[in-house]
Amino acid sequence: MGVRAIVARADKAEFVAGAEAALAALDAEPEARIWIDLDGPVPDELKQRLSRALGVHLLVLEDLEASYMVPKLEEFPDYTYLLVHGVRRGERADELTFDEIDLVIGARWLVSHHHAEPCMALGDRNLRALARGPAAAAHSVLDKIVDDYLPVVDGLEEALDALETEVMREPSPEVLTRVFSLKKAVFQLRRVAAYQRDLLVRLARPGHPVLPDATLPFFRDVGDHLTMVLFQTEAQREIAASIVERHLSMQSNRLNEVMKTLTMFSTVMLPLSLIAGIYGMNFENMPELKWRYGYPLALLAMAIVAMGLLYYFRRKKWL
Repeated sequence: MGVRAIVARADKAEFVAGAEAALAALDAEPEARIWIDLDGPVPDELKQRLSRALGVHLLVLEDLEASYMVPKLEEFPDYTYLLVHGVRRGERADELTFDEIDLVIGARWLVSHHHAEPCMALGDRNLRALARGPAAAAHSVLDKIVDDYLPVVDGLEEALDALETEVMREPSPEVLTRVFSLKKAVFQLRRVAAYQRDLLVRLARPGHPVLPDATLPFFRDVGDHLTMVLFQTEAQREIAASIVERHLSMQSNRLNEVMKTLTMFSTVMLPLSLIAGIYGMNFENMPELKWRYGYPLALLAMAIVAMGLLYYFRRKKWL
């Protein structure tokens, strides 16, 4: 378990050695604001200490370690608990990993918990944010999370554009499988972004018990960015659906062309089979049966019929 802490006094903030130092500053200095960032499992002793010092219910601190696939917002008289998800892409655009980040926001303090990249990886940006208050620090985390959505969305769009070109050039089952995989990734990203946008709309309402009114426009701005993500993912979902339809249409057209070719060959062979069948019956009094030129004449008749049919197909532009 890793712990990092920042203490802000007036307009200056600095890192301190652990949670105890931050909590001591919070108790001793009425103007101090603190930020405690936790990583991984949290010891029971630290949970108890945070619960007593900050007035946070132990069930909320237990939720910091739990994994939830759906973002959530819980509001209490003296603090607000917010669970959001960041996103990372793998080697392929459709390989998405959603990282849970928990924020507990008080009037003078902020507690964060993460399983992947530390919330304080922003460095000096976090110091400046906490100097403006815990709500500003929480906004800096949310803003970074949403900013990381944008390159993921752009990567999905580029992958869909490439698949669209590939479908036009050479449709195949492998391409269709990749389209469905991208469509699933777009759906997952859209679902998480929609939940988080709704939470931010609730969070940024006027008269919030913890967040100062001056910070609410910043939270609404993050919600607007998520709205843009939703618009882009909705367009990408429609593109993915159109690619599937285009793939099926081209496959159907290709099948029609094959069936058309086979039908024309069958049509050419049918009269030839008829002639061959008639001259293969071997009746005794059949005309031309014992004629010297009967066999060449039958072959010539077959060739004339075949060429005539092919010429007719070409005139009709079927061939």
